[in-house]
Parts: sequence; C-alpha cells; structure tokens
Amino acid sequence: MKVNFGKLVLKVSLALLLLWFGISQVSDAKSWLGWISPSVERLIPFDLGTFVLINGSFEIILGLVLLLGFFPKLASLITFLHIFGIALSLGYNDIAIRDFALALSALALFFLEGEKGFEQEKFKKLSKLLYRH
Repeated sequence: MKVNFGKLVLKVSLALLLLWFGISQVSDAKSWLGWISPSVERLIPFDLGTFVLINGSFEIILGLVLLLGFFPKLASLITFLHIFGIALSLGYNDIAIRDFALALSALALFFLEGEKGFEQEKFKKLSKLLYRH
C-alpha cells in the first residue's frame, strides 16, 4: 500500500492545530474572548465565554475526527468552512491571512481525500455489530 506522505502531514498537522486551539480554548476561555470580533459578538445569543467553550469543544472533536480518519472528506470540508469563517470574521489583518491559508490547506485536504476511507468501512462494521437485533 502506497502512503501519500503529503496528505498524511496535511491531515495530522490540521488535526493537531485544531486540538491545540480547542484544548487551549476549553482550558482558558477568558483569554480567547478578545479574539471574538464585534460583528460575531452581535450574533451570539448567549455568554461569550460559553461560545468559546462550545467552539473549543467543537475544534477538539473535529481534530480527533480528522486524526482518527473518520469521514475524512466531510471532516476536511467542515474544517475548511470553520477556519474560513474565522478568517472572514477577523477582517483584513495578518491573523486573518494566516487563517485563510489554513482554510485553503483544509480545502486541499478535501480534494485529496477519496470518496470513502477505509475507516468508514470499519465504522459501518462496528455499527452493525453494536446494533444487531
């Protein structure tokens, strides 16, 4: 079996990035409050600290899904949309440009992923075993 090391490095690095940011947000939500743009603040119907915790939890889950290879095409697309949304919310600055490049990396991973990963087949088999009647 031929391993695509470029795709592997891209997938693992995006997963680790999401895990690091997610864990950082969950462990210290207050330090992330300043990164929420006023335009996004107006859209959030609840406490900003709660929003950071939800976002951090989402990023941890998404990072794990990417790292473990479950639904790789869908996970990379969601990663692209998530990071692209963050980049758009930041306006035009150096952080937004970096996040835009990260979003494009996730989009590249989306195009590199096959329609079905072997992990999905394992997940289907596991589901059948767990939900037998």
